[in-house]
Amino acid sequence: MKAKSFPKKLLFLAITFLIFFIVIELVFRSIFFSQHTKFHTSVFIQGNTLQMSDSLLVYRNRPYYLDYNNAYQNNEEGFKSFAGDTEMPIKSSNDFWVFLFGASAMEGMGSNKDGEWLDITGINDRPYKETIAYYLKNELQKQMPEKHVEVFCAANSGYTAYQSMLQYERLKNKYKIDFAISLDGVNEPLIIDTIHSERELIENDWKQYPIFKAPLKYIIPLTSRLAFLNQIKQFLFHGKLYARLQRARKNNFPAQQKWMHANEPKILFNNNSLIAKRTTDTLFYYLKLFDKELTENHVPHILFLQPHLALRDTLLLSSTEKALHNYYCSLSKNNGDYNQFLREMHLKAKQETIGNIQSLDFMDSNKQETFVDYCHFTTSANVQLSKLFADSIISRTSSSQKQQ
Repeated sequence: MKAKSFPKKLLFLAITFLIFFIVIELVFRSIFFSQHTKFHTSVFIQGNTLQMSDSLLVYRNRPYYLDYNNAYQNNEEGFKSFAGDTEMPIKSSNDFWVFLFGASAMEGMGSNKDGEWLDITGINDRPYKETIAYYLKNELQKQMPEKHVEVFCAANSGYTAYQSMLQYERLKNKYKIDFAISLDGVNEPLIIDTIHSERELIENDWKQYPIFKAPLKYIIPLTSRLAFLNQIKQFLFHGKLYARLQRARKNNFPAQQKWMHANEPKILFNNNSLIAKRTTDTLFYYLKLFDKELTENHVPHILFLQPHLALRDTLLLSSTEKALHNYYCSLSKNNGDYNQFLREMHLKAKQETIGNIQSLDFMDSNKQETFVDYCHFTTSANVQLSKLFADSIISRTSSSQKQQ
């Protein structure tokens, strides 16, 4: 029998491998669809990035994206919700709808995974049932038994006050909002010069995200199209994260012990910083625009300024917060201009006494543990804020009804 030529062998091998990969992909797609049918998501969504580019907002949460452990899911608008709760409801006359704006702290993020924050606390991202939105809904429902309360989390990780305002503008004509609350301030880009607008700074920062650089920019087009590659990627990423948390717990959080006993560094503040003043003025420019638009649209609201670890009373820190505080001081995040901005924005809110723009600096003196990194909250702080928000809503709503 005549032996096959090399080109024919190569072709046969290529066809064999192709059939093998097609079979593997079909198997993984079958598994994917059996596990995700009720969640209205797809391989393209799950294999893609959590956030996506947006012409209005610069970027926003990807609709229908499901958490790996089903702890939460982005609904059709990108709002963090219960897994499977993907579609916005139709509002009835008895509904009371609250929309929450802001960034990752409002969303319910745990300790930041960059650096050693997560190694110090072991606190991963919150499931939806441990977010401000969930606690607020329950609290409001108790105080408003005659209404059917819905709280929608329109916050998005990394957002500035400017983006929160744009998010409201995107949604205001689609939904009847009965009350709006925003929690902003810590993500504002430092205004170092007058050459670049805030939007340009946000756009430039977004372009620097790892998803636009090697290797992710080459991996994501594959994982968003091939179920088996996405499963491998997810398994490796979450397996590594799980191992990291298990290792920290097993060894009694060595990073926490290290930073808790570190020599006490200091929070840096640049008094009379022109950069801090420019950044504060820019923040309030957008907060006032946001406030003006909400007022003109007859939407009751409060725009809160987010607290930060850098401003926390060091005498009231828990042992974990002390470790976080010392770690923060060791990083480039401990920036004198930025810390001065944080201090000045809360001071400005008090000096200008704008009723709809309020500081939350009372949390600097919390006796309870408040932070799980530099700006994200403990469960008890989430509960504390939800009760404050609920009381504010009830108070404003009652006052409005009496005036009518």
